[in-house]
Amino acid sequence: MFRFGFAAAALLGLAAGTGYVDGFSDATDKITFTFAPESAGLHDVELIYNGPYGDKYTYVVFNGAGGSQVSLPATTNWMTVSAGQVMLTAGNNTIEIQNNWGWYLIDAITLAPSAERGPHKVTTTPVNSDANADAKGLLSYLGSIYGKNILSGQQDQTSLDWVTQNVGKTPAILGSDLMDYTESRTSRGASSQDVEHSLAFAKKGGIVAMVWHWGAPTGLYDTAERPWYSGFYTDATSFNIETALADTTNANYTLLIKDIDTIAIQLKKLQDAGVAVLWRPLHEAEGGWFWWGAQGPEPCKKLYKILYDRLTNYHKLNNLVWVWNSIAPAWYPGDDVVDIVSADTYAQGDHGPQSATYNSLLKLTNDTKIIAATEVGSVMEPAQLQAYQADWVYFCVWGGEYISGGEWNSLDLLKEVYADENRFKQERKTMAEAQRPKVGVGVIIHDEAGNIVMGERAGSHGAGTLQCPGGHLEYGESFAETAAREVLEETGLIVGNIKFLTATNDVFGEGKHYVTIFVTCTITGENKVPQPMEPHKCAAWQWIPWGTMWTWAGEQAQAEKEGREVQRKMFLPLVNLWREYPDLKNVL
Repeated sequence: MFRFGFAAAALLGLAAGTGYVDGFSDATDKITFTFAPESAGLHDVELIYNGPYGDKYTYVVFNGAGGSQVSLPATTNWMTVSAGQVMLTAGNNTIEIQNNWGWYLIDAITLAPSAERGPHKVTTTPVNSDANADAKGLLSYLGSIYGKNILSGQQDQTSLDWVTQNVGKTPAILGSDLMDYTESRTSRGASSQDVEHSLAFAKKGGIVAMVWHWGAPTGLYDTAERPWYSGFYTDATSFNIETALADTTNANYTLLIKDIDTIAIQLKKLQDAGVAVLWRPLHEAEGGWFWWGAQGPEPCKKLYKILYDRLTNYHKLNNLVWVWNSIAPAWYPGDDVVDIVSADTYAQGDHGPQSATYNSLLKLTNDTKIIAATEVGSVMEPAQLQAYQADWVYFCVWGGEYISGGEWNSLDLLKEVYADENRFKQERKTMAEAQRPKVGVGVIIHDEAGNIVMGERAGSHGAGTLQCPGGHLEYGESFAETAAREVLEETGLIVGNIKFLTATNDVFGEGKHYVTIFVTCTITGENKVPQPMEPHKCAAWQWIPWGTMWTWAGEQAQAEKEGREVQRKMFLPLVNLWREYPDLKNVL
């Protein structure tokens, strides 16, 4: 482990070591040092700091290139915070601590070899117990690629069109904004087509993400210096969220609820069209520059929970995947109302992994939530993401000059990033309908003893492997409806208590690609014996202990890894179930 301390002391006269560096008041202030490490490779970096002047940020740059924005929460004690990771090389290396949002004290920086990170243990069950199939499917899909692939996104339709026209590929995610739908803006002439753009993009197979630059419902200064259209900024309104929430009978609280009800109308249009939404309200709250974060974490968390309750329980919006957008633990509203954690990072020309931010989010929920880079100024280079184990599930580049101006992202780099398909799913692929991945529903019929119905597959891809009943999701069907129909057609059984379990992403050697939605159920009809109703597809059904199936799936996964055959072959989705969701071993 390396430790670099500082001998200079001023201001407080206190330090964890022999001194500290203060200042960081000018934009050009920085500390630079050069060293030759004992060993090359990936290293964890930590800063020891003191923050007596409030919440701040610093920026740590490694070897003149990629770096990390580091959050420094307010404190009057010396604290240690992760500054991400650095890939040290043999010979001399440089580290710079650059001013970002100044006035803080730095005592030391330490580096230690990074431990290999184990498999993620994230949950893909939506926090909304009534989440519909669209939301469940989206969250499960993101879980199935998390740690393996990353999706690209682009904020606003105009900028997405620019990427398509100039890069030659289309991002997987369209970022839209509900900013211009509420009364404080529509009453002044604002209007928007973002919902219509989102509906059209989803119809083409894209994923929809939505943010809400919520203009304060009242108290806008509306001056030349602070115009009404900047009403989401703290310094453009007198609106105080803490006092508004203190009394549910006051006029300002009523206005908040009215705005929430207004955007619920727009979100319901998406739900009615079968579109799931990566929904990110109250973004960047900890920065304090938006009014919902101006009075600190407690009012903001309270407002977030009001939003969740109003949209979920009152308006019955079950198509939302809830995305929280802050890395500070004090601001986190809780695991029960968050599906995905995220951060926004803007570092001009830095295409690195932003590992400090990623690691902070990893720690925030103990690796139980999927992590996304919901806004970035500069695209992230795939090779660096992989090297630094920064498994962002998607990134979304902000629009305008950030994507097309050339200073934040060169066109050559954009083409290079979008061309990397070895590990990263950078594009929503445009393909013939016959080539599109299909959706199958795998039905795990179980009894009280933990046995499941299985049979040998015939007449199609995966012939000769052991499978559960199931089949294609037909247009307009729910997962439960598909499960009940397929089970009846294949086994003659009537089932109920159908519950969503998870999803796998299955690419078969026969040129087939399926997303398999797994559900569990029990037999509710009088007939308890499965019959081969379609013998050309499966000659016989039998009851097999879940634990035995799980063992067989593991044996096959290991055999495939070692390049050898096994006696019993399992259908690929079951093998992927074993690979991707080890916690399901004891699910029955």
